[in-house]
Amino acid sequence: EWELKAKKAAKKGGALSVLLLPLAACGGGDSSSTSTTGSTTGYVIDGYIRNVFLFRDEDGDGVFDAGEASAYTNSAGQYTLGGSSTASIVVDPSQDPEGRVAVDLDNPNEAFTSVLKAPAGSTMVTPLTTIVQEIVATGETLEAAQTAVKTALGITGDVDVTSLDPI
Repeated sequence: EWELKAKKAAKKGGALSVLLLPLAACGGGDSSSTSTTGSTTGYVIDGYIRNVFLFRDEDGDGVFDAGEASAYTNSAGQYTLGGSSTASIVVDPSQDPEGRVAVDLDNPNEAFTSVLKAPAGSTMVTPLTTIVQEIVATGETLEAAQTAVKTALGITGDVDVTSLDPI
């Protein structure tokens, strides 16, 4: 049942994120971590997105820079991305240096042109992780951001939206 709610909420996109931003004002927290380099395997989902460009936003500016790890999703929407696991992930077809056409497998006749984000440590990049990352960017902890999103959507339990495939 929560999966249907999540899909409906994901389609509302920006409107939901605007509604959730006030929830982020409930006090931030400090998070410190050590940088770890390796690779992360996961999926880009708004419907699975194939051939989409994504990168680790090492400097947090939302812009792909030389030296930041990048990758493309395969035909099933799966990626393997190197770089620091302490950096967020950005999916942005407009920044693709090769100019590829990304496709949402739910809408295969249309190019996927949206921007999606996910907090550091995520394996899934979805509209929900985008909202979580926007809240984290305001200074909230990942835990507080996930709690705010789950509460707003009525998701109960120990669901981790950064690693859950909602499809």
